Amino acid sequence: DRASRSGSWNIRNLFETVELDGKTLLIVGFGRIGRRVAELAQAFGMKALAHDPFVPVEMMMEFGATPIADLHDGLAKADYVTLHMPPLKGYLIGAKELAAMKASAILVNAARGGLVDELALEDFLEPADLQTDSRLRAPHRLARSRKALQIGDGDEGAQHIGRQIVVAHPRPRLWDH
Repeated sequence: DRASRSGSWNIRNLFETVELDGKTLLIVGFGRIGRRVAELAQAFGMKALAHDPFVPVEMMMEFGATPIADLHDGLAKADYVTLHMPPLKGYLIGAKELAAMKASAILVNAARGGLVDELALEDFLEPADLQTDSRLRAPHRLARSRKALQIGDGDEGAQHIGRQIVVAHPRPRLWDH
């Protein structure tokens, strides 16, 4: 908004692109949406891995995904991890799972809240990991965290972070939907 109002129209040219062909996507939760994501990932030339203890291995293979029984094995292999599960009694992604991910991995929580332990995520992030062009939804608790506020001016800095977190190397990139 600020860039548009100040006439900085070239901001749209600053978006970083990523080559998906040959990358590995771990789909956690292989229901209707997870299956569709597998199809789309393959259309982009990605290798789809699937983790869902409630879906038969044969169905995963039918949709072109490689079944992954152990979540931590899948996290270690994936360039991208996308969550498509209903809420659980506990967290699916905590400190141990974040540490298991590749340093360059991107986590997308496309499911309802509660799957990612936000306190563990906050502890996992360092102020330098949060890029100032990142976006966290302002109502999201991480937008108001100590570490997010360290990169901005109080509430304005947290709101500038606005929609999603992007984490720089050497830690996993995290995009919270």
